[in-house]
Amino acid sequence: MLPSGWSDTLQQCIKDFEVRIQNDDKTSKQLHENLIKRLKLKMEELNKKELSQWEKYSEEEMPKEIFEKLNAKVLKEKDEVQQALCKAYESMPEPVDYEEKVVRFRDALAALRDPNANAELQNELLKLHSKKQAKRDIGLNLHTERTILTKS
Repeated sequence: MLPSGWSDTLQQCIKDFEVRIQNDDKTSKQLHENLIKRLKLKMEELNKKELSQWEKYSEEEMPKEIFEKLNAKVLKEKDEVQQALCKAYESMPEPVDYEEKVVRFRDALAALRDPNANAELQNELLKLHSKKQAKRDIGLNLHTERTILTKS
């Protein structure tokens, strides 16, 4: 027997995943990718600028004082761009396969509703969709519904 609330919770998870599938325009990921692309281009420009400054300085076309000021500015900008790149990579959203989750949750729901399914399988399915799994999937708090089935 399926514990009270589990069926509704799993059905709501499935509905949520289906909505996410319909609304998944990958905007967040694309924004991050575009940001990273722009930052990489900026870093390339700064590298070229730094190289140009060094060439002018080494060919004595630029006084030392001016070179030091300009080079310090470029190095500071490079550091800022590098930090921004690191943050952009760290905050890149992880891809989530909601279609696979819908299939998995539907299979679990069907197995949990099946009166002929063995208790061990049902226990494993409940554990799979316990508090930790559901929180990771869609942020639900299922701590009050975590029940392990036992069949006689």
